[in-house]
Amino acid sequence: MHMSILNKIHTSMFPKVYYYRQLGVEFRLFAADKLKNLATLLGEDEEYMTSQMALYANRANFDVPAQAFLINMEICGLNAESYQPYSQQAAFAIGTLWAGIKLIDSYLDKNQISGAEREDFLGQLMESCIDGKPYSDRNPDKDRIINSARKVAAEGVVGEIYLYRSELEDLARANSSHSRKLDISKEVGFRAARLTTALAQQYVPAYPNGCQPFLDEQGITANLFDDLKDLKNDHEEGHGYKACEVPGLLFSWGYHLFQHHSLLPKTEYRLRNIRFISLAALFHIQELLGNKEKS
Repeated sequence: MHMSILNKIHTSMFPKVYYYRQLGVEFRLFAADKLKNLATLLGEDEEYMTSQMALYANRANFDVPAQAFLINMEICGLNAESYQPYSQQAAFAIGTLWAGIKLIDSYLDKNQISGAEREDFLGQLMESCIDGKPYSDRNPDKDRIINSARKVAAEGVVGEIYLYRSELEDLARANSSHSRKLDISKEVGFRAARLTTALAQQYVPAYPNGCQPFLDEQGITANLFDDLKDLKNDHEEGHGYKACEVPGLLFSWGYHLFQHHSLLPKTEYRLRNIRFISLAALFHIQELLGNKEKS
């Protein structure tokens, strides 16, 4: 089925989804100049950032959490447009933070940095971002990543890091918090939700309007779904879930999907969440059909 037809069917079934799409369009316009300014801020690292953000997966790591935050505001009873420009500033900070975290994760994985060495790297990065001092370890890639993060932090692009330092540190520790991959994945999802909320509240103090339990479960659900999406690639690369663990992963994802929806305190909030789920489902269908690259 052609995607334009599928989009029309989806919009006819969920007409208010159009508003969610418009929030995304407005945010991309808001973010365009700010991303250019951010690239210029990085100076000699501008070319590196521009090339990285040109990759679909990296751009998705910016767009998806940013736009998800705006929609979550709506789900939780806070009108995102009424809170502009603060809601868009929060979304930009959230997108920038998560794109940066994913780039750092990719660097650590590519260079097989783990255990104490990983903790040491993250500690050095955190200290450089908070105290603002240039970093040099005679490792060009490591120096570039830490100093790029420091420059972004110094400009307040990702809020005041010291205000959510504990959430960042909890997220960093989550990868070693359990022995089972499934439990680690759930812990990472939970900590990611708490980190996003801590940053968002610097711009929109009313967020999440009593809906944090929902956001916690949503974070877990999203991370488990990412594991399901990556099963084939992880298997080909020789890591990830064993075949006997996949049913447990699938069951856990289904459980948390139901649980996160049921934790919303009002029927109208649940209806908004159904629209969001339908929009996310359409996005992933497009990926499966090859109409989008995989994020």
